[in-house]
Amino acid sequence: VKGDHVRMDSKLIGSNIALYSRYEVIHETLTGFYKSIDPAIPIKLSKKEKIQLIAILKEEAQKTVYRSTKAELRPRLDNFGVIIFKTLKRYKRFAETKAYQLLERVFNEQYKLLPASQVELRPREEITADSLQSPHDPDCTYRHKGDQKVKGYSVNITETASDQPLNLITSVEVDKANTPDTQFVEPAISKTVKVTQQKIEKVYVDGAYQSPAHDGYCEGIDMVYTGIQGAHSRYDLEITPQGLLVTDTLTGHQQQAILAKKIKSSKEDRWKYTDSQGNKIYFSQQAIRASELRRTMRTRPIEELQRRNNVEATIFQFSYPLRNNKSKYRGLLKQKIFAYCRCLYINLVRIMLFKKQIYQRTFCALKKSTV
Repeated sequence: VKGDHVRMDSKLIGSNIALYSRYEVIHETLTGFYKSIDPAIPIKLSKKEKIQLIAILKEEAQKTVYRSTKAELRPRLDNFGVIIFKTLKRYKRFAETKAYQLLERVFNEQYKLLPASQVELRPREEITADSLQSPHDPDCTYRHKGDQKVKGYSVNITETASDQPLNLITSVEVDKANTPDTQFVEPAISKTVKVTQQKIEKVYVDGAYQSPAHDGYCEGIDMVYTGIQGAHSRYDLEITPQGLLVTDTLTGHQQQAILAKKIKSSKEDRWKYTDSQGNKIYFSQQAIRASELRRTMRTRPIEELQRRNNVEATIFQFSYPLRNNKSKYRGLLKQKIFAYCRCLYINLVRIMLFKKQIYQRTFCALKKSTV
């Protein structure tokens, strides 16, 4: 197997959990804690709060969400926050248990503690993608990618991309769904080198893997990007000995930009350009880099840009047993085991078919020689 050229792609898979709303996540975590402790232990809440808690434990959260409006759910969520805060305060002896830690995590993610021990529900925009999506799978996270909304994990697959008839998967990376593709580049390349014992010369990926953060690690490797994220800029930017040359792709007008004064929040140099109407436009190092990458892509032959496409067939083979892009498992460890086993199976099938093809050719050659 020739491993000097590789290609990679990622796939989002959902966890084997129900799609809970915010109300259901908080409700299920709270009830899960009280179900985890011994029923003989007295409830350390006031009489009024005990009555509220008993009603919560008997409630079916899904039906409540279905029958209630947002305005009706809001006071219930506020009430949950007060009960969770007092529960965490009075049941600290269970702090080492998983149920207590999940409840504490939900409280910190969904609520804010104000002065005088007042509890306030966080606005939705403050809830991060790595917040708890289900108490039944604490590892999974949320991600919105294009038209796809997933509560689960991201799987990155790397395989060899040679002209030889046999190409195998060399690396499988599994992480939470909100992990960007750029974080898979270094571990995927290092593991491939370890497996093949060959130096990687070229990597075929899409624009989601592009980042200046791994330029140093990928020095000496030809990174072939098949696209760049974001809309095409009207201006083509090129660093020349004289400075930054700006070309207006609509008018063809070229002009040298000048270095702009650094502002306190700026860590890199910016360039200032004044268009024909007198408008000032600033270009960052990221914009210059993107323009350079697009210019490089235009010079590459179409056959080279299309070489990455075959990894999508591997992604299809990997996800074939999934139903609605959901795994049968919960937890990061189980997702990793599934991904490793599935990719091992794909490799074994490819080797078997390759060997079968060799045997058929040998048999045909021997048959012709005996005729």
